[in-house]
Amino acid sequence: SYSIPNATYGDVFYIIQEHVSGHSISKELTPGKQLSESYVAKLLQDTLAALASVHRQGHVHQNLHPQYLIRQNFDGQIFLTQFGALTRLSRSEIDPDGSLKTMVSVSPHPYLAPEQLQPDYVDRPKPASDLYSLGLIAIEALTGRPHYELTYDPNQGLLWREGVNVSLPLAEFIDRLVRHQCEDRFADAAEALDILRLGRDRHQVAHNSRLNTVVVSPGGRAKKAVSSGFSRLGGASPHSGRTSLSTTGGPNRPKPLNPRLIK
Repeated sequence: SYSIPNATYGDVFYIIQEHVSGHSISKELTPGKQLSESYVAKLLQDTLAALASVHRQGHVHQNLHPQYLIRQNFDGQIFLTQFGALTRLSRSEIDPDGSLKTMVSVSPHPYLAPEQLQPDYVDRPKPASDLYSLGLIAIEALTGRPHYELTYDPNQGLLWREGVNVSLPLAEFIDRLVRHQCEDRFADAAEALDILRLGRDRHQVAHNSRLNTVVVSPGGRAKKAVSSGFSRLGGASPHSGRTSLSTTGGPNRPKPLNPRLIK
């Protein structure tokens, strides 16, 4: 965040912000154009790093939107702008008794998390709400389509993967960002960033893949990973630092001769 504490003149608030020479991420999201996985992974990593700093200070952005993510021209760094609390503050006045009164309501935008529509959310904002908004932005970058044009399934969530060239680890990571219940997402940006880096470094497979997979360690026995609850992206075998997928079928088949296995 680069927002500076507001100043007042009379009973009206003004928000002073540092100027950043750059452009909003919305200019990089072109309808009908699917951006690469490497672009989206870097966007996620850079934005999560900024959000992690905000969450560590006990704050929540509450207003994440492609227009409010500014990429600095000379180094590509992502800046967060238009925090939800500051937006409400700029539309407020101070009563003669010194109390703060919001005169104009802040309209919800399409990237808000479901829980942000609850009346008491402003009093108890949750870091996981920012992750939901970021997940929607990532989906739009990968699909080239507005997220509200995609189908939502109560059991599987937002259906966006068809026709998208994306690896399974990143797809599962994004799916967790946009879980309908905030308790099913990552707790905050720091946790999400750790898991994203782990998945990119080790190319591991998420535990809640929609595919039935057989996870095998070198010299170990095959174990079937059931698509139940999401634990953590990745997760190596207890017998080894490496995790692979076997293409040999169900758990009752004999294990392959090659103990290292192939994907």
